[in-house]
Amino acid sequence: MISLCRRVRVTNHFLPRLYSSDVNWSSSDVRKRFIEYFVNENSHKFLRSSPLRPISDQTIPFVNAGMVQFKSVLQGKHNDLDAVGLDGYHHTFFEMLGSWSFGSCDKAEACKMAWKLLTGPFGLSPARLYVTYFGGDGQMGLPPDHETKDIWRQLGVQDSHILPFGTSDNFWEMGLVGPCGPCTEIHVDHVPDRTNAGARVNAGFSDLTELWNLVFIQFNRNKDGSLTPLKYSHVDTGMGFERLVALLNGVKSNYDTDLFTPLIQAIHKISGCDPYSHSFDENDSTFQKDKSYRILADHARLLTVAIADNVFPHLECKLRWVLRRALQISDNFMGKEGTGAPLLIELSSYVADSLHSVYPEIGKNLAKVERTISHEAEIYQAVRKEFPKNWVHLVKSKPELESLLVFGSNRSALSAAYRKMNSTNGLNSKVSPALAYHMYESHGMSAELIGEMAKISGKTFSVEDYEEEFEKRRQQSMLSTATKFVASSDSFVGLLDSGKVAKTNDLAKYDYSPYADQYSFPSVSTKVVGILEDGSLKKSAKGGSECGVVLDCTNFYHTAGGQASDEGEILVPSSNGKISLSVKEVSKVGKYVIHYGNLNGTLTVGDSVITKIDEAKRMACMRNHTLAHLITASMQQIFDAPLQEKCSVNPSHVKMAYNLHGQKLTVEEVKRLEESIQYSIDDQLPVSRYSVNSWDIPPGTTVLPDETYPVDNIHIIDVKRGNKIVSREACCGTHIMNTKDIGKFCISEVILTKKASVICALTGPDAAEASRNSITLSKNVNSFLKQVLAVRETVHDLISSNSTDLQTRQSTFDAIIKVHDTYNSIKKFMLENSRRISYLTYDAALTGVREGLSEIHSMARAATEFDVKRKAINANFVVHYLPLSECLEKILLSKYTRLVNGPVMLFALHENETKVRCCVPQEIVSENFNAMLWMQEVLPILVQSEGDVVKTNFSSEGLTLSIQSRAFVYKSKIPLKERKHRCYEGCKAASKFVSRQFKGKKEN
Repeated sequence: MISLCRRVRVTNHFLPRLYSSDVNWSSSDVRKRFIEYFVNENSHKFLRSSPLRPISDQTIPFVNAGMVQFKSVLQGKHNDLDAVGLDGYHHTFFEMLGSWSFGSCDKAEACKMAWKLLTGPFGLSPARLYVTYFGGDGQMGLPPDHETKDIWRQLGVQDSHILPFGTSDNFWEMGLVGPCGPCTEIHVDHVPDRTNAGARVNAGFSDLTELWNLVFIQFNRNKDGSLTPLKYSHVDTGMGFERLVALLNGVKSNYDTDLFTPLIQAIHKISGCDPYSHSFDENDSTFQKDKSYRILADHARLLTVAIADNVFPHLECKLRWVLRRALQISDNFMGKEGTGAPLLIELSSYVADSLHSVYPEIGKNLAKVERTISHEAEIYQAVRKEFPKNWVHLVKSKPELESLLVFGSNRSALSAAYRKMNSTNGLNSKVSPALAYHMYESHGMSAELIGEMAKISGKTFSVEDYEEEFEKRRQQSMLSTATKFVASSDSFVGLLDSGKVAKTNDLAKYDYSPYADQYSFPSVSTKVVGILEDGSLKKSAKGGSECGVVLDCTNFYHTAGGQASDEGEILVPSSNGKISLSVKEVSKVGKYVIHYGNLNGTLTVGDSVITKIDEAKRMACMRNHTLAHLITASMQQIFDAPLQEKCSVNPSHVKMAYNLHGQKLTVEEVKRLEESIQYSIDDQLPVSRYSVNSWDIPPGTTVLPDETYPVDNIHIIDVKRGNKIVSREACCGTHIMNTKDIGKFCISEVILTKKASVICALTGPDAAEASRNSITLSKNVNSFLKQVLAVRETVHDLISSNSTDLQTRQSTFDAIIKVHDTYNSIKKFMLENSRRISYLTYDAALTGVREGLSEIHSMARAATEFDVKRKAINANFVVHYLPLSECLEKILLSKYTRLVNGPVMLFALHENETKVRCCVPQEIVSENFNAMLWMQEVLPILVQSEGDVVKTNFSSEGLTLSIQSRAFVYKSKIPLKERKHRCYEGCKAASKFVSRQFKGKKEN
C-alpha cells in the first residue's frame, strides 16, 4: 500500500542541485505520478494521508515517520527547529512519498519498484545514483545484508555504486524499543558527469544526498536491547517529496519549487520588502533577509497543515513556539510589532491553494486555521504589551544581550525573559526546567536563546532537562480526567497480571435495545476472577469492606470518553440476596474492568454472579452523551473552529467546554444551537455504532486532539439524516439508538471564561423540570414588569402633584416596597433553580429583572428625595428614617442630608447594614450641640450588644476644628424587623436631643 504522509521533521544540509531533467515537473505532477505508478502499475492500495498528530500514539507529538500510523501492525523524535532557513531543504514540515508492504512484498520487489520509478518515469540517470546496504554489526550479532547487495547487482547497479554502511546509517529503528531492521538507501549525485563519487555518500556533502530509504522491518527491539525476529517481514519506504520535486526541476533548493515560491512571492508582495535573493551564504548582506523568507514560508506551511489537522498551539508547546516565531518575523517584514498576523493568515490561504487538492481537509478547515492564528496573535500581543520597556538599560549593564537580537527576535520579549530569569533564580547558578518552560510559554524563547541568556547571566542550562519538562507539560495537557481509582492503574495492572487474573470482556455494555418507550438492558451471568482490597489482590473479601471486583465479563460501563461509569449491583444468586456488591464506580485498567463498591456478605474468587446496572442512570447518560455529540455537531456549523476541550456526561446533565479561539458564545448563537439540536431530535434520526481501525476512520470524523484512540476497534457514532451525516464522532461511550429518545432537552447554563465557552444541557425528566421552571419564571417576570410600570405611574403622580397627603405618600412607598419584594422573590427563585431553567429563558428573565430593578432604584431615589424635601419644609431640623432605603442600589446619605439646610439626621437600612448620618450647620455648632454629641445619643440604641456588630465604621467627613458631621455604618446579623425597630427608637432619641436645642421650634 502507499500513502502520502505529512511529516514534521528536519533533514540534513545541502546546497545546490545541478541535476536537471528535460521535463518540467510540477509538484502535483510528481505526486500524481508516484501514486499512479504504485496503484495502477504495481497493484498497491492507496491510503489517504496520515494526519500530523497520530491519534493512536501519545508518545510523539507529530508524525515523523511514514510508518507511525502502522506502528502496532509492525509489532518519533522532534528535531531542531532553529536550523530551518539555513539551507535549501531543512523543514519543520514536509511530505513523504511512502509505500508499505505488510508481509506481502520481499526485498527484491521493493528495490525493483523503486529503481524502476526513478530511472523510468522520473528519468534519473543510473550513473548518478548510488545505493547503500547494511554492512552488519558484530555486537548485535547481525551479518551483512548481502541479499540486498545482490538484488542491486541484479538490477544492473555497478559494484562501485553499491556501498555498505553500519548501524547508524543503514539500520532503522523507530525508538529504543519497537519494530526495526536493516535498510537500503538510494542517493543521488547532483554534479553532472562526475564518476566514482562513492566516497561522498553519507559523508555530509550537500552535493550527493539521500533520496529514497527502503526499510526492511525484520526485528523487534526489546526493552533489554535484544532483537527478536518478527513472524512476518515488512517493507517501509519513504522519499522526501519536496526534495524530489526540486531534483526533477534542477532548482537550487526546495524553496525554489512551486511548493514555496508562491509563498515567498506573497511575502514580498504583501510586505513590500526587498525581494528574495536566494542567498545561503551567511556573509552575504541579504542572508538574514532571505533566511527569514525561508523560515516564514516553511512555518506558514506547518501551521496551516497542523491546525487543519487539529493540532493546536495551546495544546502543543513547540507549535506555539513556531507560531510566535513566525509572528515575530512577520512583524519585522511588516515593519511594526503586532502587525504581522494578517501576513501569516494570508500565507495560510496560499498553502491551502497549494495543497488542498491532495489534502482537502486543509481547504475545508482554512477558516479554522485563520481564526486560530488570529486568536494566538492576540494572545501573544497582549503578552508582549506587558513586557517592560527597558531594553536600553539592560544592554548598558549587559552589552552581550545585543548579540541575541537576530532577525526575528524581539527586544521586549528578550528583556522580559532575561529579567524573569534573573529575578526568579536570584543567586541560583542553574536555570530550572520549570523557569525555562515559563520563558518559552510566556515570552516565546527557544532553548537556544535561553541557553545564550544563561551564559550571559553566568548560569547553567540543561537542554535535556528542558526537553523533559516539555514532555511532562505536554503529557499533563493531554491527560484526561481520571478517577481516584485509576490513578494507580499501572500498579493495578501489574498486580492483576502477576495474579494471572483473566481479562474482562466488557462488550456487553453495548448490549441493549429499545423496548416500548424504554430500553432493555439484559443482566449478565459471570464469574468473579479477582478481588482488590486495600491495594492487594485477595481471594475473598468480607462484608462491610470497600473493594474492587474483577469479572470475566460485564455489562457495566467504565468511566471513559467523558462519560460517568455505571452504578448498580453484583449479586450472588445462590445467596438469596445476602451477598452483593453495591457498585458505585467502575474503571478500566489495561484490559481489566474493576467494579468498586461496598460489599454485603463474603465474596470469593470463583463465585458465580449476576450484574445488574442502574438502568435509569445508564439511560440518562445515554441520552446526555448523544446530546453531547449533537451539541458538538451544531457548534461546528455555527463556528469556524470550535475545539472541544472537555466533555462531562453524567446522569444529571452534560457539560461541554469549547475553545472558540477568542470568540464568545452569544445568546443568539445559543438560540441557533438549540434550534439545530431540536431539529435533529424532532426528525427522529437513527444513531448507529460501528468499528474501524485507525487508518480507516471515515472522513469528517470528529476526534479530540488530546485523546488517544486504540489502533483497532475505534467506535464511530453516526447520526444521519438520510445519507447526510449530521454527527460523526469517534467515541467509546454508550448512546441511544434514535434522537427521539432524547425527549425533552434544553441548554441550562452557559459559562464564558477567558479560555472557553462552557455549555451545560439537560435531557429527559431534568429538562422537563427546567421547562416547568422556565414557564414559571417567565410568568413571574412578566407580572413583575407590569407591576413596575404601574408603580412608576403612581410615583410620577405623587411627585408631579407635590402631594402633602401622608396617606398618599405612604401608599406610594408601600407600592415601591412591594414591587421590590417581588424582585427579591424572583431573584431567590432564579438562584435556587439556576441550573434547572432554560438558559435562554434565564437570560431573558435576567434582562427583564435588571431593567425592572433599575426602575425600582430610580423610583426609590426620586421618592426618597421628595420625602426628605417635604420633611425639610418649614422645619428647623429633620430626623427621619428613610423607608425606601432597602429599595436603593446603594445609600449615599450625604446626598440626602444636603437637601436640608438645618440640622439633619437620617437613618437607613440596606441589606444587612444600618447607616446613620447627621450634619450640623457650622453657625450653630457648640460644646453642647454638635454632630458627635448628637450621634452618641443614638449609638447605644442601634448597637445594643456586642453580638450585633460585625463591622463598624465610625468616621467624620469634611471636619474643621468644629464638628459638623458624623457618619456611622455597622453590619449586623439580627433580623431586619429588629433593626428597623431600633432605627425608629433612634429617631425618637435623636429628636429628643435636638429638640432641647430648639425649644418651641418646629421639627419634621
